[in-house]
Amino acid sequence: MTLADAAIGKVLDVFRRRGITTACAMTEEFSICNSEAVEAAISLCVKEFYHKARRDDLLGPIFNKVILDWDVHLRLIEKFWSKALLMTDDYTGSPFVHHMKLPVELEHFERWLSLFEEAADATLPAEYTKKAIAKARHMAESFKAGIFPFLDKNGKPARHPE
Repeated sequence: MTLADAAIGKVLDVFRRRGITTACAMTEEFSICNSEAVEAAISLCVKEFYHKARRDDLLGPIFNKVILDWDVHLRLIEKFWSKALLMTDDYTGSPFVHHMKLPVELEHFERWLSLFEEAADATLPAEYTKKAIAKARHMAESFKAGIFPFLDKNGKPARHPE
């Protein structure tokens, strides 16, 4: 059993004990989402993503070097996604500030997006999956524009002017 499987089991147990059968219920006209269930799904998404990212050959070395307290980091990222998806006000800060000095290249963003999209697809209710992936793609493009503001002689993004 993987960490993700165990986490999914725990979330489903909490849902059952509280009488929550799903994160979102659809009607013909609109969907009604249980914010507590969506919060649990966000937590699961964050844990699933980092479970894979920490072990990833490309991303793992960066994450494992800069993140010193994983519990604190996971809670912070859960708050970020809660604010992004549910408009809570638990998160304050600027993610870009923490990423601009990391030793990342363009391929790191592609891998990050790939792993995040897998985690979102596997854990979030469909309408939140779409929102989360759109936000992640927008963040990746914004971060790339900020970290690689120049073009090299071949027209590829670069950190410094040539």
